[in-house]
Amino acid sequence: MGSANTRSISTYNRMHEYTKAASSLQMKRIFGIGAFFTTVLVAQSFDAAVIRPSDGRMGVDMRSSPGGRVVATDITLFDLIAEINQMEGYRVIGGPAWLTSDRFDITATAGPGFVDESQTVKVFGRPMARNLIPLLENLLTERCSLKVHREQRPDTVYNLVQAKGGTKLTPSTSTENLSYMRTFRYGTNDAPWNGSTGNRATMKMVVDAIARRLKHPVFDQTGFDGQYDFHFEYAYDDNNPGDHQVYIAALQQTLGLRLESAKGTTEFLIIDSIQKPSGN
Repeated sequence: MGSANTRSISTYNRMHEYTKAASSLQMKRIFGIGAFFTTVLVAQSFDAAVIRPSDGRMGVDMRSSPGGRVVATDITLFDLIAEINQMEGYRVIGGPAWLTSDRFDITATAGPGFVDESQTVKVFGRPMARNLIPLLENLLTERCSLKVHREQRPDTVYNLVQAKGGTKLTPSTSTENLSYMRTFRYGTNDAPWNGSTGNRATMKMVVDAIARRLKHPVFDQTGFDGQYDFHFEYAYDDNNPGDHQVYIAALQQTLGLRLESAKGTTEFLIIDSIQKPSGN
């Protein structure tokens, strides 16, 4: 359990260490000599930014381009907070009702001294220069008075292991040059079904998908490091969406993967306060 808990907060630790390192580097550039003397301190806020209600025509998306430009369409601020903090949505708690319902378009541009960092993080599924994250955080602080804190809470966690009899996963033979795991719903309103399809899927994709479904952390203990093709289906009970036993049984019967529950702790991001955007 100790290793599982360590992994669950590793992303935050990396971002925290990055912030400290960036601040240290900026101070060295201010007080250094020689080549460092002329280096300009990089601003931690966008030079220009507009947040406006979305008309929904463009669909959900967020892109960044070289030079520190960010364009987002039809996003909720709840999703933005989760994405820039590298948090699954179920680990973000609090906030008013509009936070998950109202949608916004955002256009923001960093100042002329901004240089994109080579290291990136995924935000809304797209790579973004890591040093854009503090600017987005400050944008929410300045325009929305966002206040958050992180908190460890007792939680149920799951370990994904091989089922008795071994796994039924087979190495990928797909000629499609894409790696993904997709979940879809079909059938009738009276008899709805869900399905999941993997194409060159990694175990990280599998555990991430399971965690989103169960709304609890899932840790890969299978030891598998390949890519796999698979498809499995399971019934969906509209009257009891919190009952995951059918889904868990489908994982075991179709893929030969079993979930073991345990008590642990999970880090949550708590939204203490936020206001609707102002001051464009």
